[in-house]
Amino acid sequence: MPAVDISTVPGTTYKTKTFFPLPYQVSYSAVSLPTVPYSHPSSAPLAILSQLLTHKHLHHEIREKGGAYGGGAYSRGLSGLFGFYSFRDPNPQNSLKIIADAGRWARDKDWIEQDLEEAKLSVFQGVDAPESVSDEGMTRFLSGVTEDMEQRKREQLLDVKKSDVVDAAQKYLVGGMAEAKVAVLGSENGLTQSSDDWDVRQLQMAENGEGEPVDVVS
Repeated sequence: MPAVDISTVPGTTYKTKTFFPLPYQVSYSAVSLPTVPYSHPSSAPLAILSQLLTHKHLHHEIREKGGAYGGGAYSRGLSGLFGFYSFRDPNPQNSLKIIADAGRWARDKDWIEQDLEEAKLSVFQGVDAPESVSDEGMTRFLSGVTEDMEQRKREQLLDVKKSDVVDAAQKYLVGGMAEAKVAVLGSENGLTQSSDDWDVRQLQMAENGEGEPVDVVS
């Protein structure tokens, strides 16, 4: 049976932000939004955009200025998702604001060719990373991505221009942020009191059939 998107079920209340209170002094945050599949022409610009945001903006704002241990962005072509994250973050409210405005920042940034080249090198470190035969076969089996499709993606990545990055930022981040899903684990610190959009979920310990403790969500 296919999964049901409860946001489309009449009479249901669906919140796009979920908070899991934990007894920590810091928080772990994630934001994701739908974009395009692997073979879509915008998939390559989004991959480059994720690296540009991570190294030119988010790392500086979230880690160096905000005090988090780390933060950045990623693009998952196989899943059709673009995401942001921060971890061991003492100020998740600030990080979420920075993330929400990241698309506008990237759209308005005057990128230079060196920025694009550095981002492409970073992406290709993952694209052409050594891979075992079994991993390669499993990826192909699960995703259906062929060698020809991989080569086409390499060519698309090399061809990404400044205008492609700007267009992707506007269309998928600025235009798509309203569809983003947010999850935060950690200290409350007034996070959920700022709006009624948060669904607060409790993590509890339960036992499986063998009497071993497992985490459950209520």
